[in-house]
Amino acid sequence: MPIAVVIAVVSLGLSTRFITRFGQRAMLLLGLALIVGAFIMLSFARVHGVYVVDFLPAGLVMGLGFGLAAPAIMGLGMSAVTPAESGIASGLFNTTQQIGGALGLTVLSALVSARTNSLTAAGKTEAESLVGGYHVAFLAAAGFALIALVVGAGLLKPTPSVGREQQDMASSEVDIPVS
Repeated sequence: MPIAVVIAVVSLGLSTRFITRFGQRAMLLLGLALIVGAFIMLSFARVHGVYVVDFLPAGLVMGLGFGLAAPAIMGLGMSAVTPAESGIASGLFNTTQQIGGALGLTVLSALVSARTNSLTAAGKTEAESLVGGYHVAFLAAAGFALIALVVGAGLLKPTPSVGREQQDMASSEVDIPVS
């Protein structure tokens, strides 16, 4: 629940201000870095962990990361299409996100299962085995997010941020054709 609340608050309220001030690339990269950190935090969860200590901090960081990254990546994904192509581009973008999430979950579930089975076979308790399996999946998820961060940092060109003053000036400018 806290993850969803933080995502909603950040993506619906704060991210637009941050994107306007710092740019989509910067917010995507910051969001991905926070997501990497959250998954690493989760990889330290204990067998008899306490929610407030072992899960809530990571959940809040993850919510902040997704709340910053999701609007930024949507903006970046849609920025290169014409208005006439925006409907199909948006549909393809959302479909790709859904398929990517399903594939990612499948891979991570397979990692949990394989690691849990190997730890059980090595004599660990069921709880220790399952938590160990999740540790591997959380570290793999952190690795996937880190790859996205590196690719984004390498491929996305920095753009100048648009401050409030520049935005106001740009919206008040009028194009006058010169003959």
